[in-house]
Amino acid sequence: MSEEIKTEKPNVPWIQTIRRSSGLIEHIDSNGCGHPAAASVHWMELNGVECMGIHGCLGGACQTLEWKLADATEGYKIANKLLFALIKEKKAFKEELKSLKEELQTLKADNLKLSQMAMSGLKKKVKKSKTV
Repeated sequence: MSEEIKTEKPNVPWIQTIRRSSGLIEHIDSNGCGHPAAASVHWMELNGVECMGIHGCLGGACQTLEWKLADATEGYKIANKLLFALIKEKKAFKEELKSLKEELQTLKADNLKLSQMAMSGLKKKVKKSKTV
């Protein structure tokens, strides 16, 4: 699964930028080939993820000066947007998980109270049946 973000400036040599489920951010050229963004490869290496940036480039599109300049400027901006979106998703997930844990604790406490009430009522019925 990958997430797409449209580039704001049309002067980049790729047609879209995506984030792979592995975390790698790639610029997709007009042939459909993904070229790892320099910022993404660097970020992954800094975080201990092995990423060699190897890809099936057709014709060396990412080796042109135009591509390298765009990747060094716009590529970093796009990569940062994707990374911040991922961080935001993780934060929202953690908040939802915390809320669900709190709800579970409340349900457990309510269940315990109901069980105690049921046991108390059962004990009363047993006492009445013994006295009758």
